[in-house]
Amino acid sequence: MKVRDLATGKDSDMILEGVAGGAQWGDCSTLFYCTEDEAKRPHKVWRHRIDHAQSQDVCLLTEDDEVFSVGIGKSLTGRLLVAGAGSTETDEWYTIDLEKGWDAPLTVVQPRQRGMQYDVDHLGGMPPSPPQPCAVFTVFVGVDNRCPVLYHTL
Repeated sequence: MKVRDLATGKDSDMILEGVAGGAQWGDCSTLFYCTEDEAKRPHKVWRHRIDHAQSQDVCLLTEDDEVFSVGIGKSLTGRLLVAGAGSTETDEWYTIDLEKGWDAPLTVVQPRQRGMQYDVDHLGGMPPSPPQPCAVFTVFVGVDNRCPVLYHTL
């Protein structure tokens, strides 16, 4: 993956190798991306500082369970990076508050629970002050195939 300065139209000399799919911007100098394992399964989430060597990137999440794949996105407000691991029946999501800078931690929203699928988004405007909670939309997939959807905030 290459990065282009849209103001100048010039490509950066930096090339990120092994990027699986797209990437998400944190701020003008931070990029988040995923890499694949040997089976071509996205399994790691990385934080990259623009114009630094890829060898200096920070691995934020590694998914060793081969049933799960990782992915990243942003909340609708743009304040949170949402990273997660999911399978056909179970999800585990994490967030990073992008306003907290380079060292902002990856925080689990709900620890993995077999059969629990959910999505996460951010409530409130941009930027919220004080920080607004997350909305969590939960689906429990039971043996009787009923899927109650719960909505709660953190």
